[in-house]
Amino acid sequence: MPQTRTTPATPTSQLPPQTVAITREDLPLFCPRDTAAAWSMHPRVYLPIEEAPDHQYTCPYCGTRYVLKEA
Repeated sequence: MPQTRTTPATPTSQLPPQTVAITREDLPLFCPRDTAAAWSMHPRVYLPIEEAPDHQYTCPYCGTRYVLKEA
């Protein structure tokens, strides 16, 4: 019997990236956050959001966009 391959209805690479608002209490910023689902984990990277001119940074692995909100 031939094997058939199934693909997910929406591949994770096509899902829109999310935007996460963070505060200075969340620094240093790293991704994935501790609240990320286990299936979406990638190597932890530290993101220099404080150095970004607009205080926004996008994770190079998953595309999550972080915005630093000033209190």
